[in-house]
Amino acid sequence: LVLTQVRSVAKVRCLRGVDHHARPRKGYVTLVVLPQAQTAPALFPQLKKQIMDILSPQLPPVLAASGRLAVQPPVFVRISVGADIYVADYGMVSEVQKRIGDRLAAYLAPFAWEIGTLPEETQLKNELFSVPGVTAVWHFSMNASAETGHSDREGIAGHPFALPVNGMHDIRVIVR
Repeated sequence: LVLTQVRSVAKVRCLRGVDHHARPRKGYVTLVVLPQAQTAPALFPQLKKQIMDILSPQLPPVLAASGRLAVQPPVFVRISVGADIYVADYGMVSEVQKRIGDRLAAYLAPFAWEIGTLPEETQLKNELFSVPGVTAVWHFSMNASAETGHSDREGIAGHPFALPVNGMHDIRVIVR
């Protein structure tokens, strides 16, 4: 209903039995909403009001009136990668560096992921290895940090509101 009625929404995830703090709570429903454009957090309350106005007449009164329905933005998780990338030729260094930056930016775009899903290290390593000109990927590392500053990877990975965004990468291209 939200996706068909609100054009400024790109994705929605409906979580039954989850409150607005992402804690399990019987009788609660939380909608995690990704706007079409990365809007400023200050504009999210307007979008939330629009969604609530559309949903309220469609919902059981006990849910709408009791505050058991929440509309939340995703928790954006900045994914940063470090790696040594090997290439066979000096002439490929700058091109491979650019391709890797472009590939990671596209792969880690929030619109490419389902809300509540984050990439695994092997997926990111495979993305790097698939860049034309790359012969090997060594010393790979991945860091995930939430916009709240939280960096417990297991806690972030299990967060139902999580959505990846491109972070700062430390990619060294080495001729071998």
